Amino acid sequence: MQRFVRALVVLSALLVLPLTAKNAYAGSITLEISMAWYGPYGTGVVDLMAVKQGTATEYTIDSAVGTQGGAHAISLLGPGAYGGNDNLFDPQGTGLDSSGLAFQVGSTDYKIYYNPVAQNVFECWSALTTCTTVGNGVPLNFSSSSTVLNAMPEPSSILLLFPGLIGFGAFIRWKGWA
Repeated sequence: MQRFVRALVVLSALLVLPLTAKNAYAGSITLEISMAWYGPYGTGVVDLMAVKQGTATEYTIDSAVGTQGGAHAISLLGPGAYGGNDNLFDPQGTGLDSSGLAFQVGSTDYKIYYNPVAQNVFECWSALTTCTTVGNGVPLNFSSSSTVLNAMPEPSSILLLFPGLIGFGAFIRWKGWA
């Protein structure tokens, strides 16, 4: 009876432990983001690529392709380039934060950010404001969607599964349950 109880405890542990393990991913996890907006400065559409930041839910936007007011030459500005932008996107939250995303069309800078007071997305234009304070700019009709890419499990995690299965099979054979 004692052997049966021990075997039951071991089997329970073997079944429960894999359920408590966190997934590890090989390389970076990439997020593809599509945004569209309409406001006083024109209509904008942009496709963005972002890379996950450690274990946080935020992604750093690192490339942009799109249009603003009919111009096709959007250039993503680096963090801190206009109005304190940080170019972060959180798909589990409001998307953009209050520091927002900045880009350039020709010689004009734009910033799109979430205004937590107004609970809306705003846009700033360098011809009118430095956009250093939340509330600068104008509200937008805004929408965004995102898709996670490259979420492959780490190969070493998969490789560890096989020795575990072999050990489990050996245990079953050793106990004579097979």
